[in-house]
Amino acid sequence: MQYCWENEGIKAAGRELEGGQAIKVRYNLLLGVLMCVVWSAARPGIVDTALSFAFLILVPSLLYLVATDRPRSVFRKNLHAAAAYSFPFALAGAISLVHEPGLTAAAAAFIWLIFTLWVAGNGIMRLLNRGIAQPDEALIDVGLTFLAVGGVWLVLARAGAAELMPYSALTVDLTAVHYHYSAFVLPLFAGLFGRWLLTSGADRHAGRRGRFTVLAVGIAGGSPLVALGISQGQPLERITVALYIVFIYWLCLWVIVNCRRIGGAAGTFAAAASITLMMTMGYSFLFSLGLFINTAFIPVDGMLRWHGALNAFGFSVFGTLAWFFAKPEPGFDEKGFPISRLRMKDLVRQETVQKIRLDKAVKAPGLLHNWNDLESRVFEAERTDRKIREFYTSTVDYSLYARIKWNKEWMRHAVRFLQGEKRQFSLPHSGVFTIKGSICDVNDSEDGRKNVRGLALWDEDSGYPLSAPLFYSTHETAGIAYMNIANPFRCGVITRVLRPGNSRAGALILTGRRRQHGSGDEGLYFTLGKMTVKLPVEEEIKVDRCGSGLRALHEMTLFGISFLKISYSITRRSD
Repeated sequence: MQYCWENEGIKAAGRELEGGQAIKVRYNLLLGVLMCVVWSAARPGIVDTALSFAFLILVPSLLYLVATDRPRSVFRKNLHAAAAYSFPFALAGAISLVHEPGLTAAAAAFIWLIFTLWVAGNGIMRLLNRGIAQPDEALIDVGLTFLAVGGVWLVLARAGAAELMPYSALTVDLTAVHYHYSAFVLPLFAGLFGRWLLTSGADRHAGRRGRFTVLAVGIAGGSPLVALGISQGQPLERITVALYIVFIYWLCLWVIVNCRRIGGAAGTFAAAASITLMMTMGYSFLFSLGLFINTAFIPVDGMLRWHGALNAFGFSVFGTLAWFFAKPEPGFDEKGFPISRLRMKDLVRQETVQKIRLDKAVKAPGLLHNWNDLESRVFEAERTDRKIREFYTSTVDYSLYARIKWNKEWMRHAVRFLQGEKRQFSLPHSGVFTIKGSICDVNDSEDGRKNVRGLALWDEDSGYPLSAPLFYSTHETAGIAYMNIANPFRCGVITRVLRPGNSRAGALILTGRRRQHGSGDEGLYFTLGKMTVKLPVEEEIKVDRCGSGLRALHEMTLFGISFLKISYSITRRSD
């Protein structure tokens, strides 16, 4: 991610480019529609028709909806480009269906596979970059990833691999269809509904958000579970299918209840898609029940005609049209926050910290340049105790004593072991330390952020560094200011993004835990090269008054399990 200031001319140019890209998407879809008309004249079978329809129309349409008209992040821009230039790849996929299974057909299918891998890669990177805190977007990313599985099965089907597998050729073909529809279209339909639900103002209740998260897990996991059940046979197949149907009916009923609030043609198409899906899944349930009791309620060809065809040309078309009219926007700012460009060339040892602490020419008084940098609609600096504010702007005037407690000591040893001799993080053991430190100004142009301050900490008794140098800055996203702390190393940087908050009695809370009603920048991120991944580590720091001094508690958790606590006693030297 890169951070830059945009003037109005740059923004206008960006809007013009985005408009041109949207026109390319429409031309691409028009070519797909014309090709589908030509294709239908050859009267292909229902499996080939469903696959070619997905290649030429459904996939680019849904990619466009995910990316939106004006994508901001690099991954959504990539998906927007995929929606604009999918036709040559889709044409290759359709050509693979014309040839008999073999090398030629597999080679054409492989071209489509390359496209699906590109889409899946961007879905995975979106998910890693943002984390799973936003259930609607995470569900969309799962669907994007499953598209590549459909590409793999298409190659297997066109290569005639069924002869080498314990499945019939029809089963392999239907699996390719399954991962282009049930595993791709359904998660995107549900994710776009969640995008509308959680960002339109219609449903911001925390409990309902939690229920959508459960629904998202069920929809995302349902498709692979059904595939597992089919491969293992009864009774697992019956259980997984029944569980998947429960989640699908839950989704459909939720959409139908909200169709009037969605409104207009979008609400009508959303309801039509949901009703169609409920009908086809009921049909599927009767088919499975017939297999279980050895009574053919529905023949196989009827299953293909009604379940497959209605899903492909009923639910998928209605669902895509619904979100084409509604065009729900993502509920988070994907543009990205500033990442430090600094990298630590030396190992983390005493000399590394000395390099900062002895450079008297760049000394600075505190970690924060100005409290105004953290003012936002969710934090008022004036409500924070005066002594706390003084500590952050005049940090060098204070003495710190820290009690470090590893709740999971094995984690410290594991990290040290993985780093080997060339470790670039200093991880002190549990104990009590008298902390000395030095703060310096950092050239903003070298770091890439604004008002950057460098901090080095070491133990007064041993002189050994208690951490690698940290570089403090701030940034603002969507009206909320954050503390942005960089921990650079040789090839990348760890960024801790903390959101300030007010507490009773003037205490300060700096939290990396996501908000209950949404997802912001807060969190811990790992950047390698230009790739940034959000880690499942959260932290919170609380600073409050204690007599004439201050105290602070810093807690870190992994997957919600506390593994490190640091208690600080902070006193002003003059006191």
